[in-house]
Order: sequence, then C-alpha cells, then structure tokens
Amino acid sequence: MFKVRVIGLLGILGALLTLAGIVGLNRVEEATREQALRRVAGTRSSVARAFQGREARQALVATLLADSELAAALAALADLRKDLQAAQTEAYQKAPGNDARSIETRERLIREVRIEGVSLPDLFASRLADHLERRAGPEAFDPRGRDAFLRDEANRFAKCAAFGGVDQCLWDYTYNTLPKVFSLISRGRRVAVDQRVYVVGPDGVGLADSGNPRWSRAEGFASKTRLPIEALKTGAPVQGLALVENRYFVATAVPIFHEGRAVGAVLVGDAIDERMAREDSDIVGADVLYVMGGKVIAAPLASDLANRLASDPRSVSERVTATFRALDDEGSQDLRVVVSQDLRSLAAAFGSARTTLFLIGLLVTILAVGVLVWLLRSFYQSFEVLDQGVHEVINGNLDYQFPFEFKEDLARGLGQSLNLMSLVLQGRPLPEEVEEQEAGRSSWTSELQVLDSGEAGPEWGESSRPTVAFDLDAARTLAEEPADAYYKRIYSEFLDARRSIGLPTEGINYPKFLERLVHLEQGLKKKHRSPMVRFAVKTRNGTVVLDPIPIQKLPR
Repeated sequence: MFKVRVIGLLGILGALLTLAGIVGLNRVEEATREQALRRVAGTRSSVARAFQGREARQALVATLLADSELAAALAALADLRKDLQAAQTEAYQKAPGNDARSIETRERLIREVRIEGVSLPDLFASRLADHLERRAGPEAFDPRGRDAFLRDEANRFAKCAAFGGVDQCLWDYTYNTLPKVFSLISRGRRVAVDQRVYVVGPDGVGLADSGNPRWSRAEGFASKTRLPIEALKTGAPVQGLALVENRYFVATAVPIFHEGRAVGAVLVGDAIDERMAREDSDIVGADVLYVMGGKVIAAPLASDLANRLASDPRSVSERVTATFRALDDEGSQDLRVVVSQDLRSLAAAFGSARTTLFLIGLLVTILAVGVLVWLLRSFYQSFEVLDQGVHEVINGNLDYQFPFEFKEDLARGLGQSLNLMSLVLQGRPLPEEVEEQEAGRSSWTSELQVLDSGEAGPEWGESSRPTVAFDLDAARTLAEEPADAYYKRIYSEFLDARRSIGLPTEGINYPKFLERLVHLEQGLKKKHRSPMVRFAVKTRNGTVVLDPIPIQKLPR
C-alpha cells in the first residue's frame, strides 16, 4: 500500500507540474498575442509615413512637370488656339477626308495661313521657343540649336493640325512631351518617375495619360477626379484620393502656370493596387489591405481571406487585425487600411511546445516512477531478508545470524541491532568478546572502562561511593531521553573525549560501540538489580571511562 501511495503521489505531482507548465505557456501565448495586437495597431504611423513619402515624391514630380517644356507647349497652344481652330475649320472644309491626300492638302493649307505676315506653324514654333528660352535659357535647344528646333517644331505643328486639329496638337504636345521631360527629371534630379501622370487643360478636359496613348479629350476629367479642379482654383498643390477609370489613386495635383495664367494642371498618382499593398506590407512587417466602402480594392492576400478581414476581422482567429483611416483628406474618408498579422506560425510553435512539454512531463513522470519502484524494490529487499530472519528466530532457530552487509545504512544497522538483541536476550557473549578471547588480544573495546564502585542504594543511582553527582531533575531528564538519541550522544561524546586527550578514534564505529555499551548495560543491570543503567563519559588518568548511572525509581 505504501508503494502504491508513493507512486500515486509522484504521478499526481508530475501531472500538476506538467499542467502548471502548460498553463504558464498558455499565458505566455496570450501575452504574445496581445503584444502582436499592440504592434499591429501601432503600424498606423508606419503606413502614414509611407503615404507621406509617396505624396512627397508626387509633389516633387508634379512641380517639376509643371515647370518644364510641358508648360511652354500648353502656353504656346493657348496663345494660338483661336487661330488654329479657324485654320483647322477652313482646311477641313476644303479637304474633309482622312485619307493621305486630304491630310497632305490640309497641311499645305495650314502652312499658308499667315498671322502678322508669319505662317501659323512658324509662329507657333517661335512662341514655343520663346517660352522655353525664358524658362531654361539657350540650353533648352541643345544640342540642335534654336534654328533646328524652330524648323522641327513648325513641321510637327503643321502635321498634327492637319491630322486632327487642336485636339491632336494638344495630345501630341502633352503625351509625346512627357517621356522627354521624364528623362530630364531622371538625369537632372535623380528622380525616377514611376507614377501615373495625367495632363489636364484649364477647362478640366483630360489631355494625356502617360500610361495610355489612346487616352485623350476626356471631358469632365478634372471635375470627376476633384483634385485638378481644386488645384486650378486655389493655384496650389492639392493631395488626396483620386478615382480614374474605376481605379483609386493616391495623387497630387499641381496647376500649370505661364506668365500668371493657368494653362492646365498635372496629376501625379500612385495606384492603390496589389503592388502598393505588398510594398506597405514589407514596410510594416504585416499584411496591409486597402478597403473602400467595405470593398477590398488592394490586398496581398487571397480574395476570400481579404474579404473576411475587411468585413469581420474577429472571424479569422489565427490573425490579429487593426483598422484605421488611410488619409486625412475629407474626400477619402471611406478609404480604410486593414493591417493583419498571421499568427499561425506562432500558434503552431506554442502548440508544438505544449505537446513537447506534455510528452516531457509524461516521460519524466514515468522515469521517476520507474526509478522510485526500482529504489523501493532494492530498499525493501533488505528488510524482506531481515523479516525472514525474524521468522527463523520465531521458529526456534536461536543461532540464526541476521545479515547486515547491506548498502542501506538503516538496514545494515538494523541487522546488527537484531544480532545484538538476540545475543543480549539469550545472555550469550558478544562476538567481539569471543574473538578477543580466542585471539588473546585486546582492542579499543577493552579500553571501555566502567567506574562501578558498589551496589545500588534503595532509591535511585546511589551507591556506597557515588562517582557522579546527579540531582533529581537531571536523573529524570536522563531517564526520559530516547534510547536512540542517548546512544548516539554517548558515542559522540566518547569520540570527542578520546580526541581531546590525543587517543586514536580510527576503527571505532557506532555498531561495535553500541554492542559493547549494551553488553555493559546488561551486566550492570543484573549487578545492581536496576531496570535502567545510563552512562556518563569521563576522562581520568589519561584515558576515557564510562560512569554508570543505575536508575531504579524516580519520585513523581
């Protein structure tokens, strides 16, 4: 029953320790999840900085475009717009077709138009050159020079006017001018223009789209996107959200001025698409989604998961999610940023740790129980042997010798004590005395001298010549001292006394000392007819002696 209780207690202890470890691990996981949630919520500033960086680059590109050859071309076209429209009307009336011969005829007719004695194409080229030279100086015509520039631009103007009139020239001098300006910005300012660029006329009509050569003459473009109209009205850059052909852009609009008058506007935007979502995800270290009016417009995740995060983030238990506004612009209040971090790897790690902890706890418990069973079995074997010896003595085998060569001190001492008890009860000599008598030699046991001076008196411990003076309280204390504590104390005092006078203590072990002491007690109890004899350790004449204290009856 004792074994079962100990093993059961050990199993319960192992289970409790394992459970405590798992509970602690769960708390760590919960704290880690809360920390991840705080981190995700704190990414708002990182997303805001990403938007601010885009807007700063957009503002730089838009400002450079508004102060480039693009502005000079729009100003020159604005100067001659009415003359070009009149020449276009007259030329189409005389050659209305779109075949090559009709276009060639219209080109000749337009070249023949004179304004202040100068042909219309030459006048446009001259105006454009003047505007460019005022902006950039003579270097604007390098490496060709001004004359070559005038000749090329006059031919270019005549061809675009003959092919499509004002609208064609507006598209040609905006769309085809953008790559040239992009190259100049890239070389001169070390700024790569990778945004989408739209050019808008002063009336809000879209003129050119850098990403679509077929896009032109977009009526009401500026009013629909809002930003260019505001820029033209305020005369200052305007930033915010723009919707262009069902695509959302983070954009910046800058008005184009020439000599104090607005000749158009340029809109530079970054599309809110999967690329932007992935870029921002890399910046913040979590998945970034953009949501407009409850609909996901850009995400680096599968559409099903993205829609669930946008509609009900709590339904995705393996993630922590935070939502906030993307821009402070009033026109973009519905644009939301959803930042979500996947915790499946973290959950898997903690799940694996829990499983490992459980297995380790189980293994350690099993090993501990196994070791305990082995130790108890080894421990009990010694006492089982002693128990068998007790039954031998009970059955009449009084010569039985209890074994005492055990590893355990308790079993070894018990075996020696049982042998001593058997000899004392039978009144037989101790093995030490028999060996000394047979060998004719003495050992340290023979040095145990007892100072016994007479017979016991009628009361307690008195003799005709008492050797130790005891009062009543001391006698009661000595009589009530437990035998085990008493024997060990006497043994310790005996060794200390021998050391104090320089006598050796090697070979004096407790079992042999106990045998000798018990034997002396038995003899003195018979001699003094006393139920108890105790000793006091004394030093006398260079040796250590034992003073017997016969105790017969203590007064109450």
